[in-house]
Amino acid sequence: MKILLFLLLWIIILIAVPVFKIARRIHNFRRQMRDFASGARQSYSSGRATSSSPFGANVNPQPVPRKKKIGSDVGEYVDYEEVAATVTETEGEAYAGVTEDQVSDAEWEDVR
Repeated sequence: MKILLFLLLWIIILIAVPVFKIARRIHNFRRQMRDFASGARQSYSSGRATSSSPFGANVNPQPVPRKKKIGSDVGEYVDYEEVAATVTETEGEAYAGVTEDQVSDAEWEDVR
């Protein structure tokens, strides 16, 4: 009888204790997720969701203005004039190259 009681005690220690630890970790994880979700909900409802995260860091900071890499005094300015063109001025000569016959050995079949 004492041996059965001893075996039952070891079974409880070897099986029940790890199961209890796993259940406690799952419970703590679910509690952390619930707390995080409620914090996010509160920050969204207070109007801070667009400007900061629940942790206080600025999510959408203003971009830092940067200086131009090339100064305005570097380079050349090209002065141009707009010329009004008509259709007759833009027509070119006919194509004088060699044209090849189109290959027509493929047979087409409609797929249903």
